[in-house]
Amino acid sequence: SSDLVFQPQFRADGSCIGAEALLRWKHPTGGYIYPPLMIYLAKKGNFLPELEERIFDMACHAIKQTEENCGKPFKISANITAQSLKWDKLEDCIEKAEQRYGISPEHLWIEITEQDILSRDTQYIDKITRLREKGHKFLIDDFGMGRTSILYLQSGLFDGVKIDGSLTGSIIEDKPSREIVTSVIELSRKLGLLTIAEFVEKKEECELLDKTGCSYYQGYYFSKPVELQKFWGMLDK
Repeated sequence: SSDLVFQPQFRADGSCIGAEALLRWKHPTGGYIYPPLMIYLAKKGNFLPELEERIFDMACHAIKQTEENCGKPFKISANITAQSLKWDKLEDCIEKAEQRYGISPEHLWIEITEQDILSRDTQYIDKITRLREKGHKFLIDDFGMGRTSILYLQSGLFDGVKIDGSLTGSIIEDKPSREIVTSVIELSRKLGLLTIAEFVEKKEECELLDKTGCSYYQGYYFSKPVELQKFWGMLDK
């Protein structure tokens, strides 16, 4: 059976601004399946569109329930793959899920990993542009500092970046990582992009990132992934 859990995201002061929706699939005998393996199996089995259709339906349903229970500004983000951007019915799938639950695109942010958008395919660019015009924000997940990364920041296609956890997790003791993260945050701010630091686990990391100007944070320092109702409690604080 599959379901969503939610990785809450916070400002440095501890106020919750939303969450990333994470798919959890429990195999009857194998237990919980690692999400990248789920995506791999869905691609191999040619049922990735059906899986992502279910993810968007569950995410939109969660947004509707959150609206009804909290009445506060928030967002929930869902992940897609480059293969999803090739899917002709992706935009219809997202729009139908939103209409089914009567939610605004502004509440549904979309994340795509940096590795998945190495190709600057016109088809991808047009689809991202149309989805952003409808009100969705697009984030680059697992953002590093390669040459392609800088091109993405300059492209105007994205609203923000999620800084790779392998960088944020070593900013205290590793000077090169600290300088890379500082550069990403400063450049993003100049370009009007928000930044989300992933895998923040220590107070010292949060304080350093906050001093640098990071927008939002997620990680075990603030919260592990939680069920939807627990997420509502965090929004109420």
